[in-house]
Amino acid sequence: MFMLTLVYVISFLPYWATVFLRGALRFSEHGMAVWVFNVYLLGLHSFFISSATNAIVYGIFSAQFRRGCQHLLGTCIRRR
Repeated sequence: MFMLTLVYVISFLPYWATVFLRGALRFSEHGMAVWVFNVYLLGLHSFFISSATNAIVYGIFSAQFRRGCQHLLGTCIRRR
């Protein structure tokens, strides 16, 4: 559970920083250079990383989750 929390916090920090800086500096997306806009978008969507990494973290740290995934995949493959 600690690792999930750590991954969540790390993936949420760029979003928080982007929103904080956008509010504090009061800038607009329209006058940005392309690379700055791409970094800005990455910061705004970084919290999705947490959702994507949950299965990986569970797969590494939970034997019960691994067994469940193996059972599910084995069932799907056998049905073909």
